[in-house]
Amino acid sequence: MLALNKVKLNPPFLIRILTFYLLKIKKELDEHYQNATHIKLARDFEEYKKAYSLVYKRYYQKGLVKESKEEFLRKELNYKKTVLYAENNGQVIATLTPIFSEEQELPSIKVYESVIDDLMRKGRKIVEFSRLACTLNIPILMRLFRMAFKLSMYRGYNDIIIEVHPKHGFFYEKFFLFEKIGGYVNLPHLNGAPAILYRLDLDTIKERLYKKFAHNKYGINYCNFFFKDKLPEDILLEQYNKFLLDNQYDNLY
Repeated sequence: MLALNKVKLNPPFLIRILTFYLLKIKKELDEHYQNATHIKLARDFEEYKKAYSLVYKRYYQKGLVKESKEEFLRKELNYKKTVLYAENNGQVIATLTPIFSEEQELPSIKVYESVIDDLMRKGRKIVEFSRLACTLNIPILMRLFRMAFKLSMYRGYNDIIIEVHPKHGFFYEKFFLFEKIGGYVNLPHLNGAPAILYRLDLDTIKERLYKKFAHNKYGINYCNFFFKDKLPEDILLEQYNKFLLDNQYDNLY
């Protein structure tokens, strides 16, 4: 991912890169489904704990947290959170927590209060992508974000926001069409880590994605990956939809 920052990605070259990642996803799911990486929703204490143990490991390695693992988990584990994670052979290899503004305070409001308040005054419903932990595995990240996008749109949210390290902003802009809405800050809740706030307008993302990429079959395939293709994890979204209607975790699985 970091190496991409040094490459000038014109649209045709970017589409070739995206096609390469889509082929990797398709090959894994078509040929090795039983041993493939599965995208899941945390459903019990052990799954929450496994997901957030990966968050702690990655954040501690990067110097973003100082407390012990036990303290971190005690503070973070919350069954009101929707926690998505990727699992391979019983191991959690990536995780993402969407925080919904109508349920919990958005973490970034601590440093970007005026920006977020401005969106909310316009009647925007905001979901913040938080506690992202992933190796530099772009196909897995694409599947994780795809599921989070779909879940957020189903719930009627208008905007996704995310705090991004400045050196990774390029990736979010080029691959997912995020836009900067907040300036450079040092995050007190992540031990002073540098960040910039990015926003994705969910009301227009489908139109903008097809406009940018759908000039040939490869670009169309990338757009369809988010909006038309069926992946194994989509069944989890249907089950989550049932949870929203019934408001019972017992009905999820």
